[in-house]
Amino acid sequence: MTKQLERTEAITTAIIEGMESGTTITSICSADDMPSVSSFLRWCRSDDDLDDAVQRAWERGLVIQLHEIQDKQAEAVERLMDEKKETDPKSYQALATLLRDMNHNKVALLTRLDQRFAKRHEVIHNGPMVIGWDNSPLSCPECGWTAAKDITPQPAAIEHEPRVKSDSLSDMPLPANDATGGDAR
Repeated sequence: MTKQLERTEAITTAIIEGMESGTTITSICSADDMPSVSSFLRWCRSDDDLDDAVQRAWERGLVIQLHEIQDKQAEAVERLMDEKKETDPKSYQALATLLRDMNHNKVALLTRLDQRFAKRHEVIHNGPMVIGWDNSPLSCPECGWTAAKDITPQPAAIEHEPRVKSDSLSDMPLPANDATGGDAR
């Protein structure tokens, strides 16, 4: 049997504040003085402003949940590092894994819901780069250049700008100067 409560400002405010504090809607609606989840969702479907407010409250609540997980992670690390070793390391390793997964899931949700969490960072690499697969040639097919002999494991493929063959690292091909468009000034 679903609870049928009249929608009031006090109830919607309590629900929104609960969600903002990181409490789940299922926990909030399980209280006797709150509507059932289905009743609350019906309210949201019939009122776009309430639906938008609930969405924003849920996003804020996810941030709070993320911080709570990070607090638990710090506590688990502190207990693992305790010199008294009164805790079972395997149990705390399992807890750390669960917390890491929970943390990852919250961040994944936030990156989809709030673009401030989805900012991408660009990595620029300047210099020789080794890229390849296990069955790639160990030297450049054009000039025969190979990577340093002391790199372990040996790189699977060599990509570079053509240069005279040499065994010296100092003769590795240099990237074009992007600031000058490759022209010397």
